[in-house]
Amino acid sequence: MTLLRLNTVRAAASAFGVYARNLGMEHGYFETRQGNVPPKGLKILAVSPSELPLPFGDEPAMTVIPNFLVTSIIAIIVGLSMFV
Repeated sequence: MTLLRLNTVRAAASAFGVYARNLGMEHGYFETRQGNVPPKGLKILAVSPSELPLPFGDEPAMTVIPNFLVTSIIAIIVGLSMFV
């Protein structure tokens, strides 16, 4: 593999990592707004339908933690730790 190709792959992987980090922190923020309540199942909506800023998406996610507030705090901490 040439050096140019390796740098291109590294740049693409870094871009996807930054996107995933930002998306995880956004999910955490919107889950925080839902409060200290248990989700209805493993599949959750990170943004509640009443707070949806755009009419074409509800940001589905999956969690094994049975509390929106705890899930959101962990998502934000993991996103912030990815800055390092």
